[in-house]
Amino acid sequence: PLAFIDLQTAVVAGDWSVEDDRLRVLPGDHARLMLPGDVPRYYLQEVTVQTQAPSAGAEAPAETGSAIAFIVPVHGRAATILLDEKTADGYRCRIAVAPDATDESWQTPPYDQPLFAPKAARTVRILVQQQRLLVRVDDQIIFDVPADGPFTVPAEWQVREPEMITIGAHRVGVAFSRITRIPVKPATAAP
Repeated sequence: PLAFIDLQTAVVAGDWSVEDDRLRVLPGDHARLMLPGDVPRYYLQEVTVQTQAPSAGAEAPAETGSAIAFIVPVHGRAATILLDEKTADGYRCRIAVAPDATDESWQTPPYDQPLFAPKAARTVRILVQQQRLLVRVDDQIIFDVPADGPFTVPAEWQVREPEMITIGAHRVGVAFSRITRIPVKPATAAP
């Protein structure tokens, strides 16, 4: 099913491949890949995500700054969602916002264990509706924020086409699979 992705045109940065029906990216700096297809105004994007061990059987601590990224269109703007971003205090999830945005709803408090691990595939669900941007990892709500937030795309995560959905990773190997996108009504129940 991932045969619809043409790596020649989809890769923005990084070392990407399709293996065993999974889209894989090696650890690198701000690797990004645009998912093909039209993105409706209101949609649900689902992607199964699993981090990859650095080498067979090896477990290495995450590097500071490492993260899994989704850059998604939200009503004519792009929102950068960073999951399992490694900080000095542990991990956090955050949505990149304008520097003058002081509301702390754009990031989670630090947590000790990463959401994603090499042997545990988890499903990320991103729902864009008229009034909200909802991000879940499996059944856990990570963000439920207004769709008119002060979203931004940091320079290191810039994409060629902000109206496309872009997936990525920084300093962590990741396998993406079961990539689906469906249109939704402007205000449907949370998935």
